[in-house]
Amino acid sequence: MSAIVSSIHEGIQNKEKRDMATVSVRYIVDDVDAAIAFYTQHLGFHEDMHPAPTFAMLSRGDLRLVLSAPSGTGGGGQAMPDGTSPEAGGWNRFQLEVSDLNSTVEELRKAGVHFRNEIVTGVGGNQILLDDPSGNPIELFEPTRVEASLSERVPTMYEWAGGGEALDRLTEVFYRRHVHGDAILGPVFANMPADHPHHVALWLSEVFGGPAEYSEHHGGYAHMVAMHIGLSLTEQQRARWVQLIALAADDAGLPADPEFRSAFIAYIEWGTRIALHNSQPGANPPPEAPMPHWGWGEAPPYQP
Repeated sequence: MSAIVSSIHEGIQNKEKRDMATVSVRYIVDDVDAAIAFYTQHLGFHEDMHPAPTFAMLSRGDLRLVLSAPSGTGGGGQAMPDGTSPEAGGWNRFQLEVSDLNSTVEELRKAGVHFRNEIVTGVGGNQILLDDPSGNPIELFEPTRVEASLSERVPTMYEWAGGGEALDRLTEVFYRRHVHGDAILGPVFANMPADHPHHVALWLSEVFGGPAEYSEHHGGYAHMVAMHIGLSLTEQQRARWVQLIALAADDAGLPADPEFRSAFIAYIEWGTRIALHNSQPGANPPPEAPMPHWGWGEAPPYQP
């Protein structure tokens, strides 16, 4: 099974462990065998039954896909009383949710799958249409809003906060409105580079589960540690940093629910205490360490 099938099929267990499908969709196909190969090899479906050349049932999670080829032997491929024969195609389709639409499309294009269009950005997410071998459309959908997702995946704090744009807004408000002119923190950041707020936003984005841009383009953990060595920060300055960024979160419109704010402030408290320790004379922090990643749970007990 290819990597893309594993990605699309994530969270779906073996047939013996699956719940019975709750929704059935019938597609008219020209060649049932070709359709079975397409759906199982590229889109993560499982073949449940194929008792006749013109008929098969596949499943993927709660979706059962019934495949019928036009025939005169009855069933879903039977001609209508006026002689009209069912045929593939059209625009009505079912939708498959994926976690990374760009990489999914790239993999499927390499496999020779035909797409009707390019990725489209909608209100609830990004989508694209592909055809099965008979020309029936399937929509691939990557939600960009939590409420648009069918999965039970818990959103990252980065996603819940509103993504990179929200964290850029946070750091701009924090440094320009709150830190600038503050009697305690103002002198510490008096010579702050113009792009410093954006760099802090990139750090927070990566910590909270967003893109790894800080690690890939700005030096990662080692660079952040180096920025604090020798600063001799005080507890008063650290506590003021925490206080002001909490106010900035309100001003920037970050989510105000207790779960997000408690997790957010927990990281800020943890991170600022690490920075305070690393800034003291004689501190010797490890030069290399994994980038911290912060979610909704608690940190483990402190180990001195």
